[in-house]
Amino acid sequence: MAFPNYVGLEYSDAHDVSSTRTGNLQLGQLGMTPDGNIYRYCQASGTGIAAGLFVVGESVPVHEASATVAHAIGTETVTVTASGVSADDYRDGYLVVQAGTGAGEIHRIASNTATSGGTIQITFHAGDGLKVAWSTSDTDIDIFTALHGSVVIAPVDGQQLAVGLTQGIIPASNFFWALAQGIGTFMVDNAGAAAGLELDEKAIKQSLSHAGQGFIDAAPDATKILAGFRQQLGYLLQEEDVVDNEMELAQITLL
Repeated sequence: MAFPNYVGLEYSDAHDVSSTRTGNLQLGQLGMTPDGNIYRYCQASGTGIAAGLFVVGESVPVHEASATVAHAIGTETVTVTASGVSADDYRDGYLVVQAGTGAGEIHRIASNTATSGGTIQITFHAGDGLKVAWSTSDTDIDIFTALHGSVVIAPVDGQQLAVGLTQGIIPASNFFWALAQGIGTFMVDNAGAAAGLELDEKAIKQSLSHAGQGFIDAAPDATKILAGFRQQLGYLLQEEDVVDNEMELAQITLL
């Protein structure tokens, strides 16, 4: 069955915030408004988030060093050792065979049960069964929560991947559309640039002073701005016979 790459959103839809999941939307689902803005469907953590802040996903994997239950090829519901897990904590997350037999397999999680007897059952999407049987001697498994689930304000270490930008106030645990690409508003780190300096108003980085804000360099070097911060247009596919003022084959990455 084919699935659309994007959910079509009206402008008002992009501001929808709900305490419950909308329909069958998956966390991380792409949405697009008529102007081409692209959004990701997210869920806030147990703490509310203000408008105009960059958010990151919290995903600390549960690691089962060696599979305790053997499963055959094609199995779509597997048993994994895990404690303190509630039902569907890992919905829309991923199970990865990290090492050993089956290493490299990755499966999107459709649902999971709560911990019972020290284990949980994880169900994949229909038809996405194991490609390699699990071995209890060396199959190592990691399970990750959804990257766009339980999102929190980007911390000031600036080292975590921002997955979206809030465009309104998001109450705790609510579902919402976070701006991933396009025209939007963000909270500026006031430790950044002086107003009105053209060179200051180019590259936006994660703030190291104010959680979730975007930092603008206060004292940029003109050469760095004009050279190092030029827009990345794509990648040249040819490595030979590149000639000035002639057409060459390229992969363009403007989105």
